[in-house]
Amino acid sequence: MNKFVKTLIILVLLPIAVVTPVFLAQTLALDAHVTAQQSNLQQRVEQYKTKLQNQPTQGDLNKLKLRCDVAQEKLKGIGTKTGTIQEKRIAVYDSINKSLTDLTAALKAKNVAATELESQSKELKAKTDTFAADIAAYKQAVDDAASSDCKNDPLALKAALEDARTYHTKLTQEVADIRTYINNVIKVTLKQVREDLVAQQNATDTTQSPDTSAQSTGGSSGATQ
Repeated sequence: MNKFVKTLIILVLLPIAVVTPVFLAQTLALDAHVTAQQSNLQQRVEQYKTKLQNQPTQGDLNKLKLRCDVAQEKLKGIGTKTGTIQEKRIAVYDSINKSLTDLTAALKAKNVAATELESQSKELKAKTDTFAADIAAYKQAVDDAASSDCKNDPLALKAALEDARTYHTKLTQEVADIRTYINNVIKVTLKQVREDLVAQQNATDTTQSPDTSAQSTGGSSGATQ
């Protein structure tokens, strides 16, 4: 084999020698990630199963196997829709919480009593934090139900779905509670704060304005003299 041929072979094989280890490393990393996801999914599935209050019969599981594909396709759509709702509603709650925090700080800077509003703001923040945690858990259960190996383990789908239903009930109650708290508590306090600010401003204006009646009397006396 002459020198030219050897050089040509080296040039052809060099990219393969360089790329193969990188590709292999990426493949191994991807495999490890997928394995970890599957392991985490299986762990969550086992947790769902332990929380099942009523165990389905074998007949129920056999019927579920026949509906796996249709059910899981619908669950994927629900998961996508839930992700959108999750993002938008949490953004709204975060905006409200930030506005209340900023308002409380501004009131304190003006020496306006804000203890009640601050306490209520913290209570609202706790409620919205609970909602954020629960909707994340709900979406996770829906996604897990959609990703479970339903045909080989229909109980996995059943258990994940029951967990999602439990969180859905909680979320419905939490959203209603947050709405009621904002309307019946926060807004009432904000109205009182606004009235206090107006009263404070009126008192300040009265204190700073000159006594026009005295000036008028003085002017009339001078004119008479």
